[in-house]
Amino acid sequence: MSRNGQHGEHLEDVCMAAMPDVAGRLRLGGRVAELGSHVGRSSIDLAREFPHAQVDAVSENQADIAAASSEASRAGLAGRVVFHVAPPDEAPLAGPYDLVVAFDGRDDFAH
Repeated sequence: MSRNGQHGEHLEDVCMAAMPDVAGRLRLGGRVAELGSHVGRSSIDLAREFPHAQVDAVSENQADIAAASSEASRAGLAGRVVFHVAPPDEAPLAGPYDLVVAFDGRDDFAH
């Protein structure tokens, strides 16, 4: 999925291959929640990989979320990737979600 070297093919090959039903739902327009998204690269990668999916990304870092939101807009993903500034346990999310992930959120879960 991500070709930036951070996640490489590991995410797509291992995670999505292990959950073909989830990947199928995302291809049809499923929903993803990413907790602790930091710069949002995973959320943006997911939106690119699954062009019909909606992604909610949550992080406490305002600067990272601002940068990720800007990057998503430049990539034409505004509206499909929505960034929320909040602690993971206070995230303003309303399910159901087809996939909930925490790829990059170690710092967000430390508190």
